[in-house]
Amino acid sequence: MSSYEKTKKWALFFGLLLIAVIVSAGCIGEKAPEGGGVSATGEVTAPNAPQSAQLSNLLAKVESIPSVKYDRVKTLSDGNEYTSKIKGNKMRCQLVVEEEASDIFILDSDEEVAYRYAPEMNRAWEMDSNLARSMIGEPITETVRTFIEAYEEAGLQSIETETIGGKVCTILGMSVPGVAEKKMWIWLGYGLPIREEMTTPSGTSRTEMRNIELDPIPDSIFELPAGAEMVG
Repeated sequence: MSSYEKTKKWALFFGLLLIAVIVSAGCIGEKAPEGGGVSATGEVTAPNAPQSAQLSNLLAKVESIPSVKYDRVKTLSDGNEYTSKIKGNKMRCQLVVEEEASDIFILDSDEEVAYRYAPEMNRAWEMDSNLARSMIGEPITETVRTFIEAYEEAGLQSIETETIGGKVCTILGMSVPGVAEKKMWIWLGYGLPIREEMTTPSGTSRTEMRNIELDPIPDSIFELPAGAEMVG
């Protein structure tokens, strides 16, 4: 078992242990019409399936996407943001601090390889992949799978929906009072987490997917530029 797989295993174990003490679940937004389901594009149509079937269907949808490109914008409590490009288990992230772009982080979870790249110097540093993952997040399929599995394990019930940018999303919410509350808006059309919110006593962070494209992405986006100088 790789170090990444071990990390995921213990992260999921801890998450399920935490969910075991959950005493409330939060959901917001507009309720779906009684007897209404959702089409592939997120439009309300056929009768609703049982919740377990709906969640499994959402997970199957996001896992079946061959390629997706989008800006992942995270607004932290301090107002900073970052944008990411993701293809399967490959990620590229750039933090924006006070409207100034910082270094670029590249992670390939399949190969367990990560880099920090400074564009202004055309220099790169190899990073520990787990450290990079803690900074820029898990691949999108892992994010959805972990949350849905924990949600089902806790036996929580939703389902309410909200439309964000024309995309109908189901809202899953879990909380440990006084510790943390997390909500995820999952697009019913493709299973993508259009919005995530985490609230703790220190503040709230929000992550949103914008400018979503389902066109093929060249692998070169996740490679260091030619001529980049490796340091260290």
